[in-house]
Amino acid sequence: MSEYKKTEQNKMYFDLRENVLSLSGGDMETDAAPLDCLRALVEFRVSGTPVTIMASGDSTASIYFGTGGGYLGGGQKSPKIAELARYLVHEAQNMHGKMSMTDEFPVPDDGAVKYYSVTKSGVYCYTGGEKQAQQKECEFFKLYYIAHYIITEYREISEQSSAQ
Repeated sequence: MSEYKKTEQNKMYFDLRENVLSLSGGDMETDAAPLDCLRALVEFRVSGTPVTIMASGDSTASIYFGTGGGYLGGGQKSPKIAELARYLVHEAQNMHGKMSMTDEFPVPDDGAVKYYSVTKSGVYCYTGGEKQAQQKECEFFKLYYIAHYIITEYREISEQSSAQ
């Protein structure tokens, strides 16, 4: 296990992550049922650095990099990202029965994937292996796949912007 600790360089990552995992914010003021998924997160590491893909029921999707960078909001600029954000939230809701309530949010270890579903009544979490998540037989494959599709959409938008 290689622990990833908060430093001055990655403070923004931890602050963004803490904000979306908290039970506060505008989406908590909706008339959603207490167990409705409002935000879904999929987290893993790339070259030892944590990456968080966050989708919200308001059709936004963001990517936070442990280095402090990332992409915010996405759904306002891209109908495809908005659709993927809603889909990730929907699928996370479907997985509540496989998740456990938690109030601790460590970043995933190398080789692990963390899945979170934030509801008005608490945060659900499941941790599994990344190699297993890449297999269609894995119950969390859809969540892992959708998160990577969000990354791909952001990459394509970024490449299109660079080409102009």
